[in-house]
Amino acid sequence: MTIEELVKKYQSELRISQNKKATVSEIVKRVNSLIDAESKKPISDENKKRILIELRKEALLESQICFAHDNKEHLELLNKAIATLGGKK
Repeated sequence: MTIEELVKKYQSELRISQNKKATVSEIVKRVNSLIDAESKKPISDENKKRILIELRKEALLESQICFAHDNKEHLELLNKAIATLGGKK
């Protein structure tokens, strides 16, 4: 799968999740263990950040659309994971 396909897959999982914090936690674990199909090596931290940043954008958009739903906990998880990879919060 391409990075874009993975992002769409994870976004879809997050959209339908009843427990977004648990879903984000599971997705972060999966992203950290992704292996590049061609090189058979772990994907770069830069690609991990790309995936997580796109997920964060999705969560922020959902927050703006659904005011009643509090996304704070899973946004914090995404921010921590991105920061761990050297990205900005």
